[in-house]
Amino acid sequence: MNVQHLSEIGKRYRRDIVILLTILLVGVGGYYIGRMETPQKEGGIVIRAERVDTLATAGEGLKDMTVVASSRGSKYYFAACSGAKSISPKNKITFTSPEEAEKRGYTQASGCEP
Repeated sequence: MNVQHLSEIGKRYRRDIVILLTILLVGVGGYYIGRMETPQKEGGIVIRAERVDTLATAGEGLKDMTVVASSRGSKYYFAACSGAKSISPKNKITFTSPEEAEKRGYTQASGCEP
């Protein structure tokens, strides 16, 4: 392979080379523009969680805590539990306390604490 041979190859594939270089430059440029626009945080990933639990004041206990159950099930859930969020609105029954739910035959779901 000499210089003249490379020159002929360059002339023959000039259009393809220009298209390939354009695609590469646009891709690389887009990547770096995206990196510049994203705020960089030191210390890794930050996870924020918000508690939704209703806290009972001293002396009230759990008697004033609202619980929900499904009309198709046998367990009741506190509002912050994932099980409570998965109950269909048309099947959701609301009780003013765990005791009221238990009187109606429901039992507390395991892993669902106030």
